[in-house]
Amino acid sequence: MQFEVDKDEFESSGYYDHKLIVDQKVTLYIVDYKEKTSGKGYPQLTIDNDVMEAVNDPDWKFNDRIFHTITFIPKGLPGHGIAVHFFKVLGFKPDEQGIMDIDLDSLIGKQYRAFAYVERGADGRKYQRVRNFEPIEPSDAMPTEAPRQEPAPEDDVPF
Repeated sequence: MQFEVDKDEFESSGYYDHKLIVDQKVTLYIVDYKEKTSGKGYPQLTIDNDVMEAVNDPDWKFNDRIFHTITFIPKGLPGHGIAVHFFKVLGFKPDEQGIMDIDLDSLIGKQYRAFAYVERGADGRKYQRVRNFEPIEPSDAMPTEAPRQEPAPEDDVPF
């Protein structure tokens, strides 16, 4: 079987490229996490985020989920500060001994902003990435569900 294709369209199709968020700030809402271990044996969390808002593009409607992996690199090694900054943005603080105790279930529902960009992997595919995390003040947090509407009292029903 043969059929003619548009070579330009073929080159640009696949891997959901049209759904990738390119170079803009997004508001993220943590919906889930998975605990893992890195190749070097360090604990990791893969954070599942719903994208609530593409700040620079109010008409944006794709890519409703961004995954981000946090690796807990030991103190004193390069990259340790990445996890520290991420959890600081989410409002966690270490105790006097420098221990940050995180109830992982308390991550669910937290919101933050990040810069979304696209990175090409070694396999040639494009991947969604986030960096430059920023806190969101509770007063600026976006609603995560539609406001509840109380049913009308029986005597107010017009029929």
